[in-house]
Amino acid sequence: MQSSAEIAITTTNSPDVIVLDVDCADSPLSSITDSAGLTWHQRAEISTYNYDYEYYAIANQKLSSDIITATCSSPAYIQMTAIGISNANVTSPFDPNPSLPYAVPYDSSPMTGQISTTDKDDMLLFLGNIAGSPVTQMTVANGFTIVPDSYANSNPLQYQIVNNTESNLRLSSQFSTSLDWESISDAVVQAGSSSTENIPSYQNCSTEGDYGVNIPWATDNVLLQYDILQVNPAVLSNNGICWIRIGAYLNGTQATFVKSVLQHYPTSQFHYIVNLDPQMLMATYGENWTLADWNAYVTEIVDNQTYSGVHVWEIDNEVDRVLWCPQELSSNCYGYLYNGNPGNPALSYYNMLKDAYEIIKAHNSSDTVIAFGGLPAFVGGDYINSYYNTNNYTATPVYQFAQQVWSYGASQYCDAISVHLYTQTTFPNGTGVWYLMNEYPKDIDPTYGINVTSNKPVSAIMANVTESYEALTGKPIWFDEFGMPLSDPNYSTDNMQEASTYASEVVPFVSQFSFSKGAFVWDLFGTGQGDPSTWGILNGTTLQPNQEFSAYTALIK
Repeated sequence: MQSSAEIAITTTNSPDVIVLDVDCADSPLSSITDSAGLTWHQRAEISTYNYDYEYYAIANQKLSSDIITATCSSPAYIQMTAIGISNANVTSPFDPNPSLPYAVPYDSSPMTGQISTTDKDDMLLFLGNIAGSPVTQMTVANGFTIVPDSYANSNPLQYQIVNNTESNLRLSSQFSTSLDWESISDAVVQAGSSSTENIPSYQNCSTEGDYGVNIPWATDNVLLQYDILQVNPAVLSNNGICWIRIGAYLNGTQATFVKSVLQHYPTSQFHYIVNLDPQMLMATYGENWTLADWNAYVTEIVDNQTYSGVHVWEIDNEVDRVLWCPQELSSNCYGYLYNGNPGNPALSYYNMLKDAYEIIKAHNSSDTVIAFGGLPAFVGGDYINSYYNTNNYTATPVYQFAQQVWSYGASQYCDAISVHLYTQTTFPNGTGVWYLMNEYPKDIDPTYGINVTSNKPVSAIMANVTESYEALTGKPIWFDEFGMPLSDPNYSTDNMQEASTYASEVVPFVSQFSFSKGAFVWDLFGTGQGDPSTWGILNGTTLQPNQEFSAYTALIK
């Protein structure tokens, strides 16, 4: 084991695209350097089991024994394979198909990958790392050639030159024994290619567009990520869905996925809210993250070229969930937010908000900062009896938390706040109900003999709660999450019809407020199959608009 490793590469042509496959085993990669002084760019990363990376550089001159050095964060079994590709497009080296690069984080033999291309003149790449080396026997993917490595084919890089576009081309390499592996599929474009990505015609997406969709950012489901990138962007924009809300990761497969989303649904056509969430922070800094870690995370994200077209930033997601720790072990139950000021998470959140605001505004003073990450407009259970029925909205624990944050001076460090419009009540036995706007919610707890029905419908409760938040802050409000699951075995009343009706109710609800900045449905689609709580305005299997999509977009186009 060692902290760094070297390989040498010599080329006979120039300019070349140099592609590097690096594996650091269980240690993150720290840097790539070389003796020729090339500039290296990360193209893909896998960090769910081993740390595997695809990097590239442009060599404008021929290379003679150029020493490439990979340095990992701690001693590791480092493996590298490099290839020089001549007659490639050195200005935009990679095929613009949004499914690329296609990463498979961890699986057992055979090693598989998948490639879809937009350009017809490409060199297809199949990069892999295989545990349990040496690999005594391995079949090369059909039609591909393998680049010899120094690790008995345990870090194979395979390639094939094609002159036609590919659609969901499946790649597979068999091993003589069962071995674990990771793979990255990609494609480099030929020089002089005139083919470009087929950007559809966009309509209705002015800078004042108010309605959007959430794209789930915490998933590491590769197939779900791939499916999301197959949806024609015009399906959204031509139907009035002009905003996208997504989270920001520093590294890993999720970071690669988010980058692909921003390319597929470009900021030149769509507007974004990017959520800065401790869940993404923990992926890099762990559960004991500090305020300094938070500041480093925010700085790296807002300075990252991936987010150069983003101008609206949200600080945390549903920060009020910290009030229910440790019973509800959400991402808000760790690190500085929960432990930085014991017993006073409001002060911790204020400090996070303040620092993030100053970092974001230093980067671009005209950017928008949203506080709270979605305060609830409705909370089921005993709220009906003790707060909502008596119109005592400012006495709820959530309001008291927001008021405490505000008392520290939060008004100076945000431009807006956000509210989430969910209507579920969960009963002590684990079952529950999702309510429509005109329904009167219930508080049922047989253990304490409670069976109380609200004296007002959900719409009135949510309006009063929302207005209490606006009265406290005086800020515009983004309603950046609403929706119902299309199927959930724990809840008896929800289904496609209920979700569709609720979507059609939300639009006029948010439109009644002069301080409203719009609404975002949760979400584009769930996994489609095998998910006990499936969400989404597109069918997760066919990727086609469903009844909820029609109900939502009919009112916003």
